[in-house]
Amino acid sequence: MSKKLLLLAAVAALIGCTTNVPTTLPDHEAYGSHETPAYTQRSQAMSELLEKMCSDPGLSTIFAKAKKRAKARGEKRPAVSIEPLEDNTQAGGSDYQSTGQIRLELKAALRKTGKFTIFDSAGHEKLIGTYERDANNGVKEDNSQVFGKYRPFDFLMYGELTKADTGMGSQYFFLNLRMTDAINGEEIWSDTIKLRR
Repeated sequence: MSKKLLLLAAVAALIGCTTNVPTTLPDHEAYGSHETPAYTQRSQAMSELLEKMCSDPGLSTIFAKAKKRAKARGEKRPAVSIEPLEDNTQAGGSDYQSTGQIRLELKAALRKTGKFTIFDSAGHEKLIGTYERDANNGVKEDNSQVFGKYRPFDFLMYGELTKADTGMGSQYFFLNLRMTDAINGEEIWSDTIKLRR
């Protein structure tokens, strides 16, 4: 009789414990609170891809030069802008509606590498517009008060979503990424990963 009670108490305790398990991922501070398996797969795949890019021996000289430029500007890390992603999955809707969340996850994964300062291209365009307007109105560069200070980019990252297969109701798509050197326009890196929707 006591064994049955002990077993029931253990099961009840186990059920009670499982209801109090946190539903956020370990990286929720970097990525935000998400619970879906698709989110987990995407965040892990993006992190692994970008870590691989950062440790690519062929890019070490390029990244070292960018780091020197950043230090000359008084910044700790090279500046990267992640441009809006292109949606070529033919899923319908605007590019931003279908790629907005993926772009946010990509930003978080790139930030997590600790190698870059991330900028938003739309905010940067607004910054340049204000900077140019001030310059045209005779405000000197040193006195121009615009969103902190003007920072040029070292790199631009572009991305495109494409169909992973032609089957109806596919749960996957390809994310094709490429990074260019903002100084000379040279494409320095590209790769593709398969992600869950």
